[in-house]
Amino acid sequence: MKPFYKMAALALAGASLVVVSCKKNATTPKDNIDYAALAQQLAKGLSSTSATANVKTNAASTLKIFDITSACGTSEEKANTNQSIKLGGDTTENVKRHTIFTYLCENGSTDPNAYTQRDTSVDTYSGSAFRNSRTIALNWHVSAQGSQERLLVNGDSKSIASTAVLKDGATTSSYSTSFDYHWTNVLAIQDYTFKTAPYFDGGKVDYTCVIENKKSVSDDQITNLSGTIQFMVGTGGNMWVTFNPRDGFPLLTYIIDAKTGKATQQ
Repeated sequence: MKPFYKMAALALAGASLVVVSCKKNATTPKDNIDYAALAQQLAKGLSSTSATANVKTNAASTLKIFDITSACGTSEEKANTNQSIKLGGDTTENVKRHTIFTYLCENGSTDPNAYTQRDTSVDTYSGSAFRNSRTIALNWHVSAQGSQERLLVNGDSKSIASTAVLKDGATTSSYSTSFDYHWTNVLAIQDYTFKTAPYFDGGKVDYTCVIENKKSVSDDQITNLSGTIQFMVGTGGNMWVTFNPRDGFPLLTYIIDAKTGKATQQ
């Protein structure tokens, strides 16, 4: 029987909204997307950090705590919830959530050393003049290696964030980002003392990104991007964010500093 202890939570990948500013330079001659800001947002999405004050994270999806007192195959399911909260003025928050979490025993073990998790969360803020929403969906498998100081994450996650301006109940303009992440052998390191936050230390996440910028009813711009996020071993969570080349655009790569969030183009 392994000694009982808890593993600190590690935030899930959940992308949040970033307003991509207009920026003309030699690298982005056509779509005027600020790729440094977008690279930062893709990185923030992996740690569930919101870049928009009025779109709260509010999704409790995290790497779960291992508990060896749970039996292999034990499932926890939180039924669909739909909670409406009246905030100040005419603003209302609506929260929907559904989670299925299952402990697993692998490689002949009699104690849980892995789990699967499927999680969805939708958080919407709305008023007479705006509607902002954030959606997070997760379907992944997490396994502990050896002493459980190392976790291996595989699976998929999806995050959508949007903000809209309303007039007489109709949308006059809106902006949204939709990120699909595919996690492949992403290693998470957990300090036994729990004095430092867990961090990713290897592995990659492939992503696709759809940006929709609807400036008016007749002006709707959609951009499709894809690329890879590669975690840099031995750096405490630094990562490469790469945008795949496409018509008229070269391969773009940024290094994201995990401590400062700074994006440096390579």
